[in-house]
Order: sequence, then structure tokens, then C-alpha cells
Amino acid sequence: MMLHDQGKIDLDASLATYLPSFTMAEDRYKAITVLMLMNHSSGLNGSNLANTFLFDDRSTLAHDTLLEHLASQRLKADPGTFAEYCNDGFTLLEILVEQISGMKYTDFIARYFSQPLGLMNTKTPLDTFDKNTCIARLYHPYFDGALPTETISLNS
Repeated sequence: MMLHDQGKIDLDASLATYLPSFTMAEDRYKAITVLMLMNHSSGLNGSNLANTFLFDDRSTLAHDTLLEHLASQRLKADPGTFAEYCNDGFTLLEILVEQISGMKYTDFIARYFSQPLGLMNTKTPLDTFDKNTCIARLYHPYFDGALPTETISLNS
């Protein structure tokens, strides 16, 4: 919304306007708007679960290959006809933020949200951080350890 407020993104514009490398196996994808990605009504299939478990390797493979994967897919429904939760749509929004802002998504979040709000322990899987201080602790009377550090990336 910040990029929209700055006049850099039109929520009703086709995503393909901003990401010409975004294509799919049929032309209906051209009707997908930024707003449809935000409200899960894009018609995308949901989540490509390839490379879902990153297991602390900070891999960007899932993010880097999403556009390639989508190029061979067909939409599940006409864009805007109904809402269904879709992680791939949010990954496309991450790519859009990077394209428009010229910043890595994780740096954008840190600069414009986490740091101004004093959220010093708000991180993404691509950030480097001290797992002993930034990972949620278990609230269990017999175990005083951190939660596992594995990351489940449902972005693709």
C-alpha cells in the first residue's frame, strides 16, 4: 500500500504491466491485478510446494523460479471471480515490491516497517540473525528451548 500511496503502483492495473516476465499458459493471466493478488482472488492455483522446506539454508530458489513455474500453468479460475488463499500471489507481490522499489523485499520490510516501528527482532528467512535471541521460546514447564529453526516457505 505504501507504493500505491506514493503513486508507484495502481492496484487495479494488471500485474503484467509491472512484471512483463510474468506469463502463464493462457491469456487470462493478463487480467490479474495487484489488488487481486492482495485479496487472494487472482485465480492462481494456490501454492507450488516445490522447495517448500528451506531448513535454514536461506535458499532463494523457490522465489527465483516461481515465474518460470507459473509460465507453464493455467489459472484455476477467472481472475476476480472468487477468493482462495494463495501463497504464490504473495510471492508475486514480493517480486513486484522488489521491481518497483529497487530493493530486496527483506530490506524493504526492514527499512520501512521493522526499523521505524522498533521491531528489531522481526526477520525474514533471508535475514541473518542470532537464533539464540530472535527465535520464539517454548512456553513449556519441562522444556526451556527455542522452537526449531527450520523454515517452511509456502511461497512456491
